[in-house]
Amino acid sequence: MKGARIAALALQDASHEWRLSLCMIMAIAAIASPLLLFFGLKYGTVETLRSRLLHNPSTLELLPVTDKLLNADWFARWRENPRTAFLVPHTRKLSAQADIAPAGSGAPLSRVDIQPTMPGDILLTRFNAPVPGKDECVLTDRAAALAGVKTGDAITMQVTRENARVKAAHNFTVAGVLPPRAGALPAAYILLEQLEAIEDFKDGRAVPAFGWPGSDPLAYPVFPSLLLFFPDPDKSALDPVREALLVQNTGFSFLEKLDREELAAAGLFSAGEGYRLKTSGAPADAQNIAAVRDKLRGKNLLILPEAYPQLRLDIITGPDASSGNSRDPARGCASISLKPGAAYAISDSAGNAPVEAGLPPAADSSAWASLTAAPALFEILVSETLPEKLSPTGTATGDAGKGLTAEVRAVFAGDVSGETRAVTFQALLRPAPGTPEQTALLPLALLGSLNLLEQRPLLYGPTNEKPSGGSKALLLGRRGYSGFRMYASNLESVAPLAQALEEEGIRVNTRADRIDEVLQLNKYLNLLFWVIAAASLSGGTACLLSSIYANVERKRRDLAVLRLLGVHGGALVIFPLVSGFILTLGGFALGLAIFHALSAAINFLFSASLEPGESFCLLTGFHQIAALGLAISLALLAGLAASRRAAIIDPAESLRDE
Repeated sequence: MKGARIAALALQDASHEWRLSLCMIMAIAAIASPLLLFFGLKYGTVETLRSRLLHNPSTLELLPVTDKLLNADWFARWRENPRTAFLVPHTRKLSAQADIAPAGSGAPLSRVDIQPTMPGDILLTRFNAPVPGKDECVLTDRAAALAGVKTGDAITMQVTRENARVKAAHNFTVAGVLPPRAGALPAAYILLEQLEAIEDFKDGRAVPAFGWPGSDPLAYPVFPSLLLFFPDPDKSALDPVREALLVQNTGFSFLEKLDREELAAAGLFSAGEGYRLKTSGAPADAQNIAAVRDKLRGKNLLILPEAYPQLRLDIITGPDASSGNSRDPARGCASISLKPGAAYAISDSAGNAPVEAGLPPAADSSAWASLTAAPALFEILVSETLPEKLSPTGTATGDAGKGLTAEVRAVFAGDVSGETRAVTFQALLRPAPGTPEQTALLPLALLGSLNLLEQRPLLYGPTNEKPSGGSKALLLGRRGYSGFRMYASNLESVAPLAQALEEEGIRVNTRADRIDEVLQLNKYLNLLFWVIAAASLSGGTACLLSSIYANVERKRRDLAVLRLLGVHGGALVIFPLVSGFILTLGGFALGLAIFHALSAAINFLFSASLEPGESFCLLTGFHQIAALGLAISLALLAGLAASRRAAIIDPAESLRDE
């Protein structure tokens, strides 16, 4: 109760000496208002610059300047990076161009760049543009102006190949138009899969989804090495001249002689001489093998193309592999490794005889005809017991005329840019006498096509190409992507992302220099503000403390009377605390009013340079509450210092002058 009365006395005292109180309030306001104004200018200016950078997605974009083949695993890994806000693959730049015009107008075509997009695109969402769906696009302002279209219009997008001799077109609906600040270049944003279709057409492939003509990307055979076997032990296999010729203009780089153990491991005859001819870079194709056969013309030998050691076959089968239940765990499964020299080609397309009956002779061109075209039917020779193990109902037998329909998964398990590649296809497993266990004998074209897994993904799908027209065949999959569109999650993440990409050999262009300027400006303004604030707060605290202390000294006799009347200890301490609080609160309120008036004037004067929602001078509600808390803390600190003086006043001082 005494404390409340003392607080009321302090309030009445400040009101009674209103001239002195007003002077003190104005002094505090003179200290507070410049600090508030300076911090408001610092915060408003920096936040305006940050906002402009953040709302301009090009600031957060990382543009690759070098082409490097990137696979799906690379993109999945970088999307998981918390610094990455958006990432979408990009096709080759030369393939990402098209001509557009209003649909059915006959107007001149305008050339635009085609950009890939997908849900979550930072550029589109920042400018409130929708992510386009199938057969939709979003145009930049420049592209829309060139084509003379707006949102909701239909455009015809035309692409060409073979020096513009072959043309194809497809209609898109304009789902949105980006404002000019989103980009000055004419560009159209479409889904990634539709941009891939454009690239496929420019590569000469057919695009059934758009009805565009072209060829199917059939897989072709390649081989990392050849085994050369000379069965006649009485004659020298290769002289030094022929050995040198085999590594000149053939695509092969190394020739090594095999010993007896290696010949036996390769399944060749123990009598005779064997060599392995290997490539050092890209694998050999049919033309390279033809060059080797030509250089060994007249020699009695067998040429045996090899598979990669990392290539294996996983065979899943059952009573009816075409039923669509090939993933049923009750069905049989076997894994076969294609080791060099252990499992190779049958002698011809009819499926004749494995190793024991001899392989294609070097001079017999008809036996190598399958190297130039994909097989119409995949037939694989296996051991006589394998179909019975794989078929739980026993419907498959080991008779030469019968086979077992199987789902075969070819897997390249090596380290291929951090991924394991595989392709699944259907084949006929035909049991053949003399075929060893865990051995599969494949047609040359099939074996060579599966070797492509070392270089690129393969697909198994329908084709119109001969000789597989109307059925399925192995098709070339996308190697990867040569570029990307990437955006960082915030300004501070741009530089670390760029550095991490460059450590992987991917150079990028960023706006890191501009971002660094803003961050450095914020840093130095913070430092300057706290230096000025420290000096001002020190002076303000000293001014407030001296004022309250002097007030206590002037009222020593009055305070002594209060002590004589029984006001002791903590109750008396309240008087200088309340006095300091009243003066500080009044000074801060006046300083805040001055700040709001000046900030409104500043923002009005610079309104021509500001966009809607921006301010050059701004304090948030949190900032104002924090400043008030700091002012009250200083008032309490000054009041406590003066309270110590009030607490030691002797009550007898009130009687000395009586």
